[in-house]
Amino acid sequence: MKFINVLLVYVFLFCVNLNAQSEDILLVLKNNYENGTSENILPLSEDVIALNVNSAEFWFLKALCEDQVGDFSASKNSLIKSEINGYYKKSKLYYHLAKAELNLDNKEASLAYVEKALDRRAKPEQFEDEAFSDLSDSVVFMKLLESYKPALNKWTGTFLFIAIQGIILFFVLFFRKKGNTKANKNLGLFVLSFSIILLFYVGYKSRYLYEYPIIYFRKLWIPMMFALGPLLLFYVKDLFKIKYSSRFKLGHFSLFLIAFAFYASFHLLDPKNRIYNVAMDIIWYEWVKNIQMFVYLVLIYKLVKKAKDNVGPNVVKWLHYMMYTYAGFVLSFALYSTLNNFDFFYSDGWDYMICLLISASILLIGLFGLVQPQIFWGFSIVGALNVIKYEKSGLIPSLAAELKQKLIELMVDEKIYKQNNLNLDELSSLLGTTKHNTSQIINEHFNENFFDFLNDFRIDESKELLLDVNCKMTISEILYEVGFNNKVTFNSAFKKRTGVTPTQYRIQMSQAV
Repeated sequence: MKFINVLLVYVFLFCVNLNAQSEDILLVLKNNYENGTSENILPLSEDVIALNVNSAEFWFLKALCEDQVGDFSASKNSLIKSEINGYYKKSKLYYHLAKAELNLDNKEASLAYVEKALDRRAKPEQFEDEAFSDLSDSVVFMKLLESYKPALNKWTGTFLFIAIQGIILFFVLFFRKKGNTKANKNLGLFVLSFSIILLFYVGYKSRYLYEYPIIYFRKLWIPMMFALGPLLLFYVKDLFKIKYSSRFKLGHFSLFLIAFAFYASFHLLDPKNRIYNVAMDIIWYEWVKNIQMFVYLVLIYKLVKKAKDNVGPNVVKWLHYMMYTYAGFVLSFALYSTLNNFDFFYSDGWDYMICLLISASILLIGLFGLVQPQIFWGFSIVGALNVIKYEKSGLIPSLAAELKQKLIELMVDEKIYKQNNLNLDELSSLLGTTKHNTSQIINEHFNENFFDFLNDFRIDESKELLLDVNCKMTISEILYEVGFNNKVTFNSAFKKRTGVTPTQYRIQMSQAV
């Protein structure tokens, strides 16, 4: 029994020694290679090789030492074993394999490894040193290096220009003092997020993404994807003057904040903890972004559908354009994530299509702001498309004046605004003209859209009824009397024009008397 215990102790100590040897051999190989003393460690004992036979890093470091002492055949074999065992720095591995093949006078094999080594992160300049001088007379080799050097083409140059325009538009919107500043800030940040994503694609396609110091921003596009949906949602909420708390808003940006924290720590701390990496992979997983963006697309659609009756058709049209471009981006990214798993899929072409959708969104917002600056002032806007359309209108000044006068008579004398189902078609029929002409009269002569125009008369009428001491109608009866369909719309329209609710208005006026 005593003999067995002693034997177990020796076996344990032997295993500890082998384990220590396994951990130390990588450091020894690395230090000898860096100090140029690889001959001091080579050749390695069979025990060391047997212990590390499945270590990709061991075979890679062994290959470097073998290359340093001039044993190119052994270096090549070690590199192949490193590849078989899954060495993760592929570009670096193929670089040394190309070098080994060239030292063995296998130029074609070396050139094949050069091509494999030249991914988007690889620096073509590394193949311009003396070790690859024997390939300098190869036209294929020189063209290959030239094709992988960072450069802008007509597409990436155009996208870069649009991204810069987006950043300028962000500053205009974010620091604008007029109009709905809260909504403009969210819209500006939305444009900035799209611009950052577009800049990532420009860097990726042009191969500038891995140049210093741009390399530190290469992952920034991921948290920006999580910011798009919440920013667009709160832009719409701010347009409709829907109140929300800071905590509520922070909750919607939680995924963005988590993703941004991973991005920052990835560059600042370079953590190697396995749990950290697993958590980061989960958050950064493509379908997490897809699902999050789709959820916000649905939320925005429902919000616009619910509140569109409170605003004019031009505002609804503007919001629909915003939704359509965002929906196109969400759909294209989801298709990319799906089709990228198939061999037939041409990802480069799809990348350019995503860039075009992002560019269209930035240009759309900029175009509306340029053609019709009121787009960022609130709800009293005239749609940019209508402005362009009215330039070619056949409505002559004399007819416009006649229609304007007739419209005022219908509103003041006949009080047709009390019809709660009145629409643009019916009003045009009463005027004896087209919808186009009616819309133009209201937009150009009253600087309002159809719904705001009607609501102005309705609110004025309701204010008179609220002030009338002889009026025994309740607020609910008054809103139907003046032409509104529901209390929510009435309260919203009333507060927009007076700053208080109908109840508060009645109390204030009674106290003043």
